[in-house]
Amino acid sequence: MEPESLGFLSGFVSALSGLAGAPDAAPPPDPVVPQPGGAVIELRVSGEEYTITPEHILGVVSGLDDTMGWPQLELTFDDSAAALFAEITTTHQGQQMELVVCDQVLMAPVIQEPITGGQIVVTGSFTQDEISHYANQISGSIPCDSSVDTK
Repeated sequence: MEPESLGFLSGFVSALSGLAGAPDAAPPPDPVVPQPGGAVIELRVSGEEYTITPEHILGVVSGLDDTMGWPQLELTFDDSAAALFAEITTTHQGQQMELVVCDQVLMAPVIQEPITGGQIVVTGSFTQDEISHYANQISGSIPCDSSVDTK
C-alpha cells in the first residue's frame, strides 16, 4: 500500500449521505474506547512529529462508509487532541502530513483545510481486514507487532 494513493476524506461521507438516491444508512457501530497499551498515532509534517496517545482518543470505529461502501476508520479525539489536530491542520495547510500507526504510514494526504471537529475519517485503498486491524491496534486489542494479511 503506497501512501500517495490513499485518500483523506473528513466529512465527505456525511456530505454525500444527504444526496438523493443515497442508500439508507445503517446505524453506526459503537465506538471502541482505546485501552492502555493502544497504539500512539503519529502525525508527521514539515519535519515535525506530533503524537496523539490512546488516552486522548475517545473512540475508534471501523466499518464501511454508508455511501460508497469503502472500508473506513473513524477516530474521535478528546478536546486536547482535537485542538492539536486543528492547530496542525491550520498551520500546515498545503503541506503533506503522514498519519502513522505502529510505524505504518496509513496515509500521507496534503492538508486542504483545517480539521477542527475532533473527528477524522480515514479511507482509501484499504481492505476491511486492514481497517479492522488498525482499529484493533489503536484500541489496544492487539499489539503493534501483529500483522495483517494484505492480499
